[in-house]
Amino acid sequence: MNKRKSMSRYAFLLLGIVIMSEPVLSYGYTIKQPMELELSSYGNALGDTGQNAIEEASPREMVSWKVYFVDEESRQIQLSAMRSGTILEGEELVIPYANSLIVNGHRWLANEDSPYRVNVYGPGEKIIYITYSDEGPVVDVDDPEASERERFEMYLERAKKADAAITGKEAGEILDDQIICESNAKCSYRLRSLSAQIKNTAATPVYVIAKDCAATGIILKELYSTSVEYSANLLDTIQLDGAEYRIYVFLVNKKFGETCSHNWKLEKRTEATCLSSGSEKYVCSICSKTEVKTLPALGHVDENGDSLCDRCGKRTEEQNSGDRITATYRPSQSEYQMQFVCVSESFQNGYLYISDTGIPASEFGGYGSLDYMLSNPYQAFVGTFADCFSITGQALMPIDADGALAYAAILSKEEVLAYRGQIEGDYITRTVENGQLVVVHENGSTSLVTPTDDMLLRPAVVLSAPDAGTADPIYWSVGDVQKVVIDQKTYEFWCVDTNYYDKSENHQKLALFLCDDVIPANYGSEYSYLPDEAGTMSQVFHPGPVVNFGDESDYKYSKIHNWLSEHQNSIFQSFNCQIGVDSAFTGSTGKGRFGELSDQDLTVHSIGYQRLTARLFSLSVEEALKYKNYLWKFGDTDSDNSESVTDNFCNGYWLRSPMGNTDADSGYAYIVDLVNGMIRPEAVKPDGSSTDEELRVTTSIGVRPAFAVPQG
Repeated sequence: MNKRKSMSRYAFLLLGIVIMSEPVLSYGYTIKQPMELELSSYGNALGDTGQNAIEEASPREMVSWKVYFVDEESRQIQLSAMRSGTILEGEELVIPYANSLIVNGHRWLANEDSPYRVNVYGPGEKIIYITYSDEGPVVDVDDPEASERERFEMYLERAKKADAAITGKEAGEILDDQIICESNAKCSYRLRSLSAQIKNTAATPVYVIAKDCAATGIILKELYSTSVEYSANLLDTIQLDGAEYRIYVFLVNKKFGETCSHNWKLEKRTEATCLSSGSEKYVCSICSKTEVKTLPALGHVDENGDSLCDRCGKRTEEQNSGDRITATYRPSQSEYQMQFVCVSESFQNGYLYISDTGIPASEFGGYGSLDYMLSNPYQAFVGTFADCFSITGQALMPIDADGALAYAAILSKEEVLAYRGQIEGDYITRTVENGQLVVVHENGSTSLVTPTDDMLLRPAVVLSAPDAGTADPIYWSVGDVQKVVIDQKTYEFWCVDTNYYDKSENHQKLALFLCDDVIPANYGSEYSYLPDEAGTMSQVFHPGPVVNFGDESDYKYSKIHNWLSEHQNSIFQSFNCQIGVDSAFTGSTGKGRFGELSDQDLTVHSIGYQRLTARLFSLSVEEALKYKNYLWKFGDTDSDNSESVTDNFCNGYWLRSPMGNTDADSGYAYIVDLVNGMIRPEAVKPDGSSTDEELRVTTSIGVRPAFAVPQG
């Protein structure tokens, strides 16, 4: 190693030791934090290699530690419970412990006074022994202050438990000296320190044991004025060892009111199911306010196409004659991905499906006897088929093949002819004629075949009638919250209307939910490096789905509507609303008016009826005016706070109403302007003059979707 570099590193390490900050005791544990180094200052002191020394310093790791409390002679007698934990390498570990113990009738005195301090370094686990000397048997001597001492210890234990509830520490980590105060100033400091750590509005006890002094709550009034209420209670006065101890408990009530910044903690979660809603209960750890967010029923999902819900396993997908499903058959070591077609909705109290996929007779050990009930396929169908077939449970019903019951069957000639218009290709039946099996061809003709191992058999199954069930009804109230997944991202929607009606003015009771976020215009946009025609790697911009409103001002053909429509089916029970645009507008609301806008500033123009339905959509201007008190609010607030969501690609959000006084394309649609607090028209896309590829197509206006659900 270069000598100069080695010396520089050594100097740097020495300097690091010198500038370590003093330890700060915090309820029994002490951590030394290194002061921040100004590289520009220390670089000069260390020479040119100072930076190199920093770069080459190894990262610190967490080191495990254990502390044993044992006798000093054999170190085999464990006098108190072992403690263990981890600490960042190089930090100071502080272990408080009892200086005196009584174990098995003997008094043991610690050889060093509490607390024990040590800087912990790796590698490997750090083992520490705190040793005690045996002072001999405890002599039973009457203690004239025994009752006072017992009361004192009781109050001390209460105080430690109360401190632990406030600080989050273990009661055993809290030292007696932190509770016993020997001056009025220390009493006030303790009250101030603990009250600052209270993070709820419940009456919280703070104990103070004042030794030869008194405690008051004046410091709380000075610090918090009317935002804190407290009561001071002198519980007891104890004379002990020549000192007077006054035991106080202060019940402290902190008032956070509207100024609380809220620190939400998830207290309870009930998972939603296919048909039942769930919930999340949040509690603010500061002001104790609670908020319950509803997790809507998930609905059924069938991604593998077997007509069964992938979540609950029930047969829930609607089926009709001609529909196809997929299933897997796994006998022995083989696996068959099978396609079945529904040929009847009323076959033996179920739906009859015939396989398009053939299974070689060899899979069953050959066809065997031509007597179907003695054949190898039937033995498999009645024996192991249900265990090897992916559609299980109540969905798979027994099928009766002329008295031969099983979970699958080879159809007869008559059955195949009855459904031949829906069956593709040749079908080998179980019907026997002249010592051979009958084959029904797609055109309805028949022939005979002698069974071979490679002939393909197409089993039929009967499945139960689909039943999607009914989701639990919910009556939604204004302020209720739903969590909804759109394009694999979770958004919160707030109920803003309990009696919403769409453009068709249907009178079904609906609740309208408005997204509590604005999806920015650059959502989904990305850059990638691709080779050009010359093979040179260059940056290519890929615009996201909502970079602008679209090519014209008609919402029906907009990028916004297209993208929302792609993801609307993920919202279970959402109502397919009539949202056709039959009005255009001119004018703008007053700048800076926000929710106090006047709808007289806008002029409405009829442009004719439009048929358009959607489950997820942007608000119209009419709806924006109706819900003006929510347009610039985000989160649980009574004040407009649109600045909390604005950025370069989110200075407003699109409405679905165009600007103009005819049905002609104006090139402008209305927006809610989050920055200027107004409703105004905006060009549906940039003018394209920017030299920046992204800005040439991307506006600064995002999307704030809404949806409606039936009221329970």
